[in-house]
Amino acid sequence: MDNQHTFAAIPDELSSLRRRLAELEAIGVNRRQAEEARRASEERYRLLFRSINDAVYVCGVADDGLPSHFIEVNDIACQTLGYARAELLRMRPSDIEGLEGWVKFREVVIPRLRADRHAVWEGVHVRKDGHKIPVEISANLFDYEGRPTAVTTVRDITQRKRAEQQQHELEMQVQQAQKMESLGLLAGGIAHDFNNLLTAILGHANLALMDLAPESPVRDSLREIDKASVRAAELCRQMLAYAGKGRFVLEAINLSRLIEELAHLLHVSISKKILLRCHLAEKLPSINADPAELRQVAMNLVINAAEAVGDTEGVIAISTGVMQCSEEYLRGSHLTEPPASGQYVFLEVVDTGCGMDAETRNRIFDPFFTTKFAGRGLGLAAVLGIVRSHRGTLRVESEPGCGTTFRVLFPTGAKAAALKESGGDPPPWRGRGI
Repeated sequence: MDNQHTFAAIPDELSSLRRRLAELEAIGVNRRQAEEARRASEERYRLLFRSINDAVYVCGVADDGLPSHFIEVNDIACQTLGYARAELLRMRPSDIEGLEGWVKFREVVIPRLRADRHAVWEGVHVRKDGHKIPVEISANLFDYEGRPTAVTTVRDITQRKRAEQQQHELEMQVQQAQKMESLGLLAGGIAHDFNNLLTAILGHANLALMDLAPESPVRDSLREIDKASVRAAELCRQMLAYAGKGRFVLEAINLSRLIEELAHLLHVSISKKILLRCHLAEKLPSINADPAELRQVAMNLVINAAEAVGDTEGVIAISTGVMQCSEEYLRGSHLTEPPASGQYVFLEVVDTGCGMDAETRNRIFDPFFTTKFAGRGLGLAAVLGIVRSHRGTLRVESEPGCGTTFRVLFPTGAKAAALKESGGDPPPWRGRGI
C-alpha cells in the first residue's frame, strides 16, 4: 500500500520538477538576455564614445571635488593632445590644464559644478609637445557605480579664436581708417582756408617791405611775419598731404636711386650713436611719384625710427625691393580700402628701438600724436596721406622691446600709369608776355 502511494506521488513530483526546471530555464534565458543587452549597450556606448568629434574624458572625482585621474578617453583626445591612450590614462587633468587653467578651475569652475553639476568654460590645454591650444570645456557630474564621476567634452576652438581675432583687427582697422578719413577732410578744409589767409598775409607783408625805407625799424618785424607765414604755409602743405589733396609733380622714379641721393641728409639727421644701414635693390621697376613727397616719407620714417631708438646705440636699416602682394597681405594695411593685388615696390625702415604696444600702434597716424613731450607734428600722419595719394599702402609691425618695421608699398606697371594719368592737381596757370 505504501508503494502504491509512493508511485502515485511520482507524477506530482515530476510535474513539480518540470515546473522548477521551466522556472530555472526562464531565469537562465533572462540572464542571457540581460547579459546580451548589457553587452549591446556597452558596445553602443563605445561606438558613441569613439565617434564623437570632440575630445571626451571620463574622470574620477576626489572628495574635495577635484578630478583625480582619467578613467577613459576617446581617440580624439589622444590625437588632440598628442599622447597615446595608455599615457593619458596614467595622467591627471591637472597635467593638461597648465598652472593658470588649474587655478581658474579650482576657484571658478568647481563651485559651479558643485551647485549645478554642470559647467561650461573656456581654457587652455597643453599638448605633449608643449604647444597650448584654446579649448571650450563642458563638464557634467554624475554617480557611476556609487562613485562621483565627471564626463568632460573638450572642443578645440583655435580656428574660432583666430577668426575672432581677425574680426577684431578688421574692425579696429576700419575704425582707424574712418577716423583718419574724417580727420583728413577736416585737415584739408582747414588747410585750404588757412592757406588763403596766409597768401594775403604774405602779400601784404611783402608790399609793406617794398614801401618801407631801408632804415625803417619796422622791416625786422615784417621779415619775422614773412618767416612765420612761410612756416605756416609748410604746415598747410603737410596738412594737405595728410588729407591726400596735396599737389604732386609725378615722375618715373627709381626708389633705390632716390634713397641713395638722400642718404647723406639721413645720416646727419639722426644721432651719431645710431648706425644707418642701407640695403637697396638694383634694377627696381620705376614708380610714378612726386620725388619731393617721397623724400618727406623717407625722412619722416627715419627720424621717427631715430626717436624710437633714443640716445642709446642702435641700428636703423633702410631697404628697397619689389614684391608680389596678395589681397590677404594687403588687407593688413592701414587703409580702409587696400589696393588691388599685384607687384609693388617697397621702402622698408626697421629700427631696434623700444617698439610699440597695440594702443600706440593704433594712434601713430593721428595728427599731432606723439609719445614724446616735444616734437608734436604731422610726421607719420603726412606719410600716410602721401602714401594714400600715390595709391600705395603701408604696414606696421611692432612689439614692445622688439623694435618697429614700417613697410611702404607703391604700385608699379599699369596701376602706376593710371596714377600718372589721374593723380595730382594741375600746375597753377601762369601768364606769358609777348
